[in-house]
Formats: sequence, structure tokens, C-alpha cells
Amino acid sequence: MIDYTRNNKSYLSEDIIKSLSEMSIPAHIIVYSSPSCPHCHHAVHTANKLALHCKSINVSIVDIEQFPENTKKYTIQSVPVTIIDNRHIINKVVTETTLAQYIINRGTEENERIIFLSQINTGNIGLAFRNIVDNIQNIKHFIYIWKTSTLSQRMGLLLLSEKIMDHKKELFNPYVPDLIGILSSS
Repeated sequence: MIDYTRNNKSYLSEDIIKSLSEMSIPAHIIVYSSPSCPHCHHAVHTANKLALHCKSINVSIVDIEQFPENTKKYTIQSVPVTIIDNRHIINKVVTETTLAQYIINRGTEENERIIFLSQINTGNIGLAFRNIVDNIQNIKHFIYIWKTSTLSQRMGLLLLSEKIMDHKKELFNPYVPDLIGILSSS
């Protein structure tokens, strides 16, 4: 796979390549794949190409047919799934540029919202719960997503709310007026 990757043209701009090379915080990418999946090789190829551009990017490929127990941690139901830093779950094939942008933009407000939404969309309520418990400021992502959510996303947010109420009810107290306002306008 690596030789094939090295000989293919990169679609990354010089700015993105420069940003990747200047990264101070290493990134860890895990790609969950299967040999029988027609799209998985694209996800594997994309992650490997980024690792070739930046020595701060570490890539692990997990064959879910060989290691099915690994799918439980992230509630993986289909492949490919790409996970950045054990937080950002991407359950589709993305371009080199998109994956690079996710890595470069780690820690930004917009990227944190994207990570939180990825956790809700993939049913990783436990990760979303940790996201809020570890940083209560992330409750704003909950509120933002509720305002723009689909029915399935709201189901995930309701499950998350239930988990928060069971474990850390006081987390919601300062946000009750906002939440009531959102619920009454829905």
C-alpha cells in the first residue's frame, strides 16, 4: 500500500502541506476497514498519504474481520470509519483535503462542533457525554446542534440528555432557560 501511495499524485495544496508540516501536536488516525469493502481502500489510501506528508501523523489500519471486538468502542456498524485522535468519527470516505483540514483545525470551535456532531451521528453517546463532562463549555454544541438537528440527531441528543441527567444533572442547570426556549420553539 505504501509504495502505491507514494507514486500517486497528491491533491493537497501547498498551504495544506505547509500547515501539516508545521503541526506541533501529533495526530493519530485509525481507519477501520474490511477487505470486502469496496470503499475502504480509499479511506486507507487517504490516511496513508497524509502520513507520508507529515511525520506527526500516525496511521493505524484495523481490519474489522480480523478484530471485530475493536468495533464496540466506537459503535461501528459499517466501514470505512476513520477516527482522528480517538474523538472525531468519520463514517464515510473523505478527500485528502477534507481529512487534512480536520487534522489542521483540531481544537478550533468549529471543529469541536463537528466532532460532537460526529459522535451523535454515529451513536457514540458515551464519547459525547465525556466531551461535555470534560469541558462543560461543549454544552453550547448540544444547543447549536439541537437548533439545526434532524429527527435522528435529536434522538441521539435525547439519549445524551438522559445520560447527563442520570450522572451529572447539575451540568444542565445553567442552560435550562436556553433549552426550554429551544424546546418551546421546536
